[in-house]
Amino acid sequence: MKQGYRFIHVGISLTPFFCKRIALLSFLFFLSTKNIYAQAPPAYIGTACGLNYVHGDVMIQTRTADVNNKIPGTGIPTSVTISGIPPSSCNVIEIAYLYFSVSYKSATAPVASVTITNPLGASNTYNSVITGQSGDLGWGEKGAAAYRTTVTGNIAGNGVYNFNIAGFSDPNWEINGATLIIVYRNTTASYQGSLTLWDGALSCNCGNPNIDQSHTLTGFNACAKSTTAKAFLIVSDLQEFLYSVPPYSGHQTTLNGVTATYPNNFWNWDESATTVNAGQTTAQYGIQVPKVGFADCYTICLTGLYYQTTSCVTCNPPLILTTTNTPASCSACNGGASVSATGGTAPYKYSWNTVPAQTTAMAVNLCSGTYTVTVTDVSGCISSATTVTLNPTTCGPAITATGGVICSGGCINIATTASGGTAPYTYSWNTGATTSSLSVCPTATTTYTITLSDGSSKNATATAVVTVNPSPILNVTGNTTICNGTSTTLTASGANTYAWSPGTGLSTTTNATVNANPTTTTTYTITGVTSGCTGTTTVEIIVNPNPAVNITPVTICQGNSATLSASGSTTYAWSPATGLSATTGTSVVANPTTTTTYTVIGSFASGCSASGTVIVTVNPPCGPGVSATGSTVCEGICATLTSTASGGIPPYTYSWDTGETTASISNCPSVTTTYTVTVTDNSVPTGTASAIAVITVNPNPVVVVPAATICAGTSTVLTASGATTYTWAPALGLNTTSGTTVTANPNITTTYTVTGSNLLGCTATTTVVLTINPIPLISVPNASICSGGTTVLSATGANSYTWGPSNGLSATTGATVTANPITNSTYTVCGSSNGCSSCTTVTVNVGKLVATISPNKTICFGNSTNLIASGGSTYSWTPKTNLDNPNIFNPIATPTVTTTYTVVVSDSTCSNSAVVTITVNPAISLNVAPINATCFGRCNGQTIVIPSGGTSPYIYSWSGGCSSAACNNVCAGSYTLTVTDAMGCTNSGVVTVTEPLALTMIVTGGNACLGDSITLSATGATSYSWFPATGLYTNSGATVIAKPTQTTTYTITGTDANGCTTTAITTATVNPKPNAAFTNNPQVVNEFNPTIYFNDHSFGGTITSWKWNFGDPKKTTSTIQNPWFTYPDTSNHYQVGLIVTNQFGCIDSITATIYIRGIFTFYIPNTFTPDGNGLNDGFLPKGVGIDETNYHLWIFDRWGNLIWHTETWGEAWDGKANKGSDIAQLDTYVWKVYVKEKETGINHNYVGHVNIVK
Repeated sequence: MKQGYRFIHVGISLTPFFCKRIALLSFLFFLSTKNIYAQAPPAYIGTACGLNYVHGDVMIQTRTADVNNKIPGTGIPTSVTISGIPPSSCNVIEIAYLYFSVSYKSATAPVASVTITNPLGASNTYNSVITGQSGDLGWGEKGAAAYRTTVTGNIAGNGVYNFNIAGFSDPNWEINGATLIIVYRNTTASYQGSLTLWDGALSCNCGNPNIDQSHTLTGFNACAKSTTAKAFLIVSDLQEFLYSVPPYSGHQTTLNGVTATYPNNFWNWDESATTVNAGQTTAQYGIQVPKVGFADCYTICLTGLYYQTTSCVTCNPPLILTTTNTPASCSACNGGASVSATGGTAPYKYSWNTVPAQTTAMAVNLCSGTYTVTVTDVSGCISSATTVTLNPTTCGPAITATGGVICSGGCINIATTASGGTAPYTYSWNTGATTSSLSVCPTATTTYTITLSDGSSKNATATAVVTVNPSPILNVTGNTTICNGTSTTLTASGANTYAWSPGTGLSTTTNATVNANPTTTTTYTITGVTSGCTGTTTVEIIVNPNPAVNITPVTICQGNSATLSASGSTTYAWSPATGLSATTGTSVVANPTTTTTYTVIGSFASGCSASGTVIVTVNPPCGPGVSATGSTVCEGICATLTSTASGGIPPYTYSWDTGETTASISNCPSVTTTYTVTVTDNSVPTGTASAIAVITVNPNPVVVVPAATICAGTSTVLTASGATTYTWAPALGLNTTSGTTVTANPNITTTYTVTGSNLLGCTATTTVVLTINPIPLISVPNASICSGGTTVLSATGANSYTWGPSNGLSATTGATVTANPITNSTYTVCGSSNGCSSCTTVTVNVGKLVATISPNKTICFGNSTNLIASGGSTYSWTPKTNLDNPNIFNPIATPTVTTTYTVVVSDSTCSNSAVVTITVNPAISLNVAPINATCFGRCNGQTIVIPSGGTSPYIYSWSGGCSSAACNNVCAGSYTLTVTDAMGCTNSGVVTVTEPLALTMIVTGGNACLGDSITLSATGATSYSWFPATGLYTNSGATVIAKPTQTTTYTITGTDANGCTTTAITTATVNPKPNAAFTNNPQVVNEFNPTIYFNDHSFGGTITSWKWNFGDPKKTTSTIQNPWFTYPDTSNHYQVGLIVTNQFGCIDSITATIYIRGIFTFYIPNTFTPDGNGLNDGFLPKGVGIDETNYHLWIFDRWGNLIWHTETWGEAWDGKANKGSDIAQLDTYVWKVYVKEKETGINHNYVGHVNIVK
């Protein structure tokens, strides 16, 4: 049968490992109010779907500051921040603890309490429990203690929790820190969480560097390997954060076997990710502090392990939705859709995205379309959504037509959309057109009708309206003729908005009124828009030109006059009139006495005008003067002559005796020449003047430089004459580029340009060629002769030669000489060409032939060696035996015995001989023998070799890596051996090690449901060993019985008669059992409607069968998944049972109690006859569903006096008042009843009247 999730909640101090001066003072145990009541070492054990925890930590103590005087703790009161708890509707708070530790000053550990304020502002005070204590940890206090406070009742989700700890005289000094741990269940999670907490006081005093603490956490049994896991502990009073250098920089903590370094503080939450393996039941924890002379003091206040699994239990199976629908008929909203759900926890809530929203399992009155339904289980935390699409049933065709709005004169295309019905479609417009779309250009608003016919002769019609808006008519007013440079205002009317173009000369292009000032005649286009329709018009702005008044200024001599003439206009007006012959007209005569500026205004017939000015300059009486300037140049250079006129009346005219008439002229005379210029002015009468100018011509120098020839690598001096100074170019090979003489040594023939200047500044250039002859390159090859011989020496590279010294030479001149020196001699030969010479040397070597041979050698039998001789051109070896070629300088010799070889070395004139000895070492013989392996695959064979011959000692090299004569632990196979003797000679052989056939074992596995047994067997060997022993009744034998808690793979080791072994594996598959679960709807029914619907929520594999027992007197059963059953219509309770079977054949069952509630009914009479005849003698209320233990009936007379009362249901009033013996008088009495419903506990009060009649 089903069990709830399992929790154990017990308090205990940790078993101490005694440090120096430490003692465990107390153990505390208490029992939880959770499901399981037991005393166990952990403070808390929990395993449930969605079980998890969060924590918040704070360091409190302020008794010690670090080297920077920073206070490490917050002091008290303080707070922690909690995050990570799911929303309140989707979580259940299981337990919450506040842990803290102290070094207390009082004689004994104080009684402490915690006042905690949750994020909602609610506060509660809770008593704290000492989980363990010890002596002073080194602070000079009375002792140390750890506390746990259960604060579950004040947990309110995530946020800041403020708290204060009372009971201590100096809490900021005494309290190290605190941690708030909140354990909760996430009701929507798909994992199973397990949490184990141990608390107490595992303490160690300062001063002992060799003591570390360790602890084994138990109380859990992992059903599978964790998907996520965390191990943690709280350690307090580590104060070595005061130091800044190692080893005082941290401590090592071991958490479920994972070791890491953490900082030292007075309050430490050390946590590490870890792995919990299937079947694991213990976890190792420990702590190491730095050990340099002394150890830090500390207290381990809590150890914990948390892990999640997903394969042991299926948590919160997802909601699975199944939908059905009824299509909507054509163009109607009469469809429907329904959804059924499995998973989660019934009853379910439904939400359809219909308009208006529908909230039942079935949505009705739906049009064709797609709808979404969201189903949420009773927790509100598990929901799922799906969609359902309703397609309409087949109906006739439908068509829509889209019209539009156009402007007068415009056209539009009316588009249609056809759907439904049966293709093909035909179209008919009221215009006679038969196309699916229609292009029209109406002049007024018009309605168009189209008729659509489908293949089944069903019709549909649609209309489209084309609205025709009129286009605006524009008008423009304003002056349209202007003079250039002026503007005009133009105003448009007839539309709502306007656009002017082009924008040239306009103040704006978008207003009704614009200012126009174009520079040329321009036509503007105005576009007006009203209701989306446009109209255009144009306006031309004529721009008349302004006259361009032109007048030439004049200069006159005082007393003379001049005519002023204007042009560019039609009429002219002159001012001022002073000195003028007239003030109008094209020309006027001016004779002012002083220089005067006249203004003339010219006008066109268009009215456009312009003005101009002219200055009449009045000079003194007339007469010109002139001066002329000459120049000095070098021969061949041109010069410019300049004349300057003055006086008289400009402008001036010039006349040179060369015929030129400009103020300046240019001439190129070859000799010094004089020129005359005459100037005439503009006076009346004219005046003249003359002047002369001279061009002086200086001679150029004549530069001379003789040519030269030199040998390569030498230099020469080049000398120039005919000038005063000189420059040389290029600079290649020159020691300077200026001066009369330069030293030149170019490496190639070079032409130099020399520029000379005389004292008059005139220059001339010439060139000189410096020819470079090459140095001859003399070549004579060296020669060698035998003693007494001769050789011819020939020189090349020059025209003539001289040789020296003369010793041994036939001549000392000439290109060829004969040499016969008696010793090695070196001769110098010099050659000459084109006056250039050079020398070289040649050596003649004299000597006899020397034969050279390779040194003696020692070889192994059967090997070869190279014999090498040198010093001649031909070679002859003896003996020829075992030589590959006796007539070469390097034959290969393969002697079988020690042999001495002689070689004769010769050249064309000389010969000599030499000898070499080849020593042959004796051959090695091998005798090998194997010892075979005893089992297949067992490497216990042996290989042995006994060598003979050669030269001992021997070196052994096997292909298997062995290096001795006898090799042990050899596997089956063929091995190659090479033996090398002391002389380096080798011999090789092969040895083969065999093995028997492999031991073959056949094993069989099996499967069963969790908790059932499986028979496993093996064959092919003599004896068998099974591993692991988990779930086995025995771990030996050919057949074993296995009952593992999860699918397990076993390894079987088989042994045959020879002691050979082999292994095989087989699997005992443990199939999960299903988890039977169901809900009933409604959960409580009444006797008027005792029908209950049962919804199966079983999970764990695929459920294949269901067997229901409804617990009624007839023992009714059912095998459908979600049955319903109607119980007898009487108040009662029934035990309903469900047995489910999954695809593996595994079963599970569950039972639940069904209550049929009675309907509360209360009835009371209004008359009775207490006459003793046995009929209607008492006043007695009746009812159903009455709580008989909560009932009162009072009777009052007409004056309100109480005359009778009972608290017993079923007791009738007999009509007697105040316990009297007589029946009360005939009258009407008031009654009052208090009654309580048995099922719901609802109270009722009734008041009424009853009559006594007889």
